[in-house]
Amino acid sequence: PALAPVGHELAAFGITGVTDATVGLDPGRLGLLLAARAEGAIPQQLLLLGVDDEAELGRRAQRGPAKLLADEFGGLDPDALTEAIRAHHDRGRAVAIHAVTRAENIAAVAALRAAGVRPGDRIEHGSVLPTDLDAHLAAGGITVIIQPALVAERGDHHLRAVDPEDLPLLHRQASLLAAGVAVAAGSDAPVTSVDPWRAIAAATDRRTRRGAVLGPAERVSARTALNWFLTPLEDPAGSPRRVTVGAPADLCLLDVPLASMLAAPDASHVRATWIDGVRIDGVPGSMV
Repeated sequence: PALAPVGHELAAFGITGVTDATVGLDPGRLGLLLAARAEGAIPQQLLLLGVDDEAELGRRAQRGPAKLLADEFGGLDPDALTEAIRAHHDRGRAVAIHAVTRAENIAAVAALRAAGVRPGDRIEHGSVLPTDLDAHLAAGGITVIIQPALVAERGDHHLRAVDPEDLPLLHRQASLLAAGVAVAAGSDAPVTSVDPWRAIAAATDRRTRRGAVLGPAERVSARTALNWFLTPLEDPAGSPRRVTVGAPADLCLLDVPLASMLAAPDASHVRATWIDGVRIDGVPGSMV
């Protein structure tokens, strides 16, 4: 499929870099992504999690942590997960473990502790994350990649379907930060909107589409949420990137002051986007 419309739509939101978190990215899809980067159809910086350690990426993409899956419904195997983590660590690569349910998160953290934590190891989602894991996450420097937009876009479903005992643990934000856990954010597109400004709004108000508030104590400031989207692809819990002399010119221009944007996040205020110093025309489309 043509990917140029995707690249331009991402630019319309001010997005200068993306992470593809597909598990087991097959050669066909990998080739499509690399060709799109080479041709400029996807101008955004690209980090890939699902590629194997030997895949040739050249300068078109970066290899991220190896994507692993903790799957309660397919059958959790903590020993196998531990061995997979060790195998990647032995080859010098961190891991990104997809873990959603309580059991999956417990298994993922246990496997990381058994294998030994490597810098860059992370949990993807951490949707139902028991608080008794916080100390292990913080001590090990394990990053949790959250998706704030899920509260807004899937929150009403969660309120109906999630076990009441798990609701206080759902899509945690502020409590993770308070416990010293490294936190970063993503969109989880196409499950949710790719619009980071919607995610920032959701992180600050925790409101579902029907107006319910899911975990009000988990609210964070808009500035905190914005910083989650400003960190380098290769270091999602690191320091936010800054516009400084000598830094890559990956940035977006707003038509309102930043304080106004943070008070009412709205992608319509993105006036222009530059990637590696080149202005990219943003075209809103159907991904929202």
